Amino acid sequence: MASVHESLYFNPMMVNGVVQVNIFGIKDWVTPYKISVLALLYEMSSANKHMELLDRRRLNKLILPLQQGPDVTFEQFLSSVEECCPLIANTVKHRLCTMADRELQDMEHFFADLPSAFTDSEAFKTSVVGLFMRQMLLAYNKLLLQSGV
Repeated sequence: MASVHESLYFNPMMVNGVVQVNIFGIKDWVTPYKISVLALLYEMSSANKHMELLDRRRLNKLILPLQQGPDVTFEQFLSSVEECCPLIANTVKHRLCTMADRELQDMEHFFADLPSAFTDSEAFKTSVVGLFMRQMLLAYNKLLLQSGV
């Protein structure tokens, strides 16, 4: 029987090619949808200086429901992002299609670059979005370690 302290540690489990993550009692999955949300966050941070204020506000309102809601299809995800900002939707679609069409190296490159886009931001350390991104990075790294063993 596991002790209380053991249940507080990171506990990954692989089911059907998707990693289930249990971090401090919070279960989450690394799914294509969650990777899409991460790609949206990355593109928002990259284009933050070039986006109009209204588009930025719309996307900021959209992030939390996308992050905490159930996984939706790729088409539903893109249509909700297009309603807020068509330019970011095209950029996210291009990034995800590139990851899907090429080898695993593109996804590894994306996850390697993801923390550098947010490390200087206080939001990465303290916000719900930052927690989501750190959980997904941790789960992806754990997945890489499990597949390498």
